[in-house]
Amino acid sequence: MKHDKGCHTNLDLNTALRRLESALKAKRQRLTEPRRKILKAVMRSKAPFSAEELHRALKRELAVDLATVYRSLQLLQSLEIIHRVDLSKDHAMFEVAAIDHAHHHHHYVVCRNCDRREQLPSCDLEAVELALQKRGYQELQHRLEFTGLCGACRLELSKST
Repeated sequence: MKHDKGCHTNLDLNTALRRLESALKAKRQRLTEPRRKILKAVMRSKAPFSAEELHRALKRELAVDLATVYRSLQLLQSLEIIHRVDLSKDHAMFEVAAIDHAHHHHHYVVCRNCDRREQLPSCDLEAVELALQKRGYQELQHRLEFTGLCGACRLELSKST
């Protein structure tokens, strides 16, 4: 699976570890080795990932079941270490959160053939959101989805026709 690296500044591993340890301590839980390895694998990610992709990547270094990966991702999401991105109709996708949560918002284009995900350089809908806020709307959210055929898939498909 191909990914293009994003351009926002993500949380660093030490900040994420401190946040996770603090939350677990408050719940009287501990930072187990599987949790630590899952967090490290998540923090190494340079592109959106699914629980299944993370599970496959972890199999090389950790015997962990998919349910544990899902629970860990839910915990990391609740701590704002990661957030969900809408890139797939088949499964949830996640990415490491930006340091400045107000500026983590961005969109992707996804190839319908090979599932390549490429981050778009900006979200120019802030002016629309501002206009809606002036009209009294609050807690605005939007979802913008682009899909298409990447250049490599378009070339490959044109060869076969």
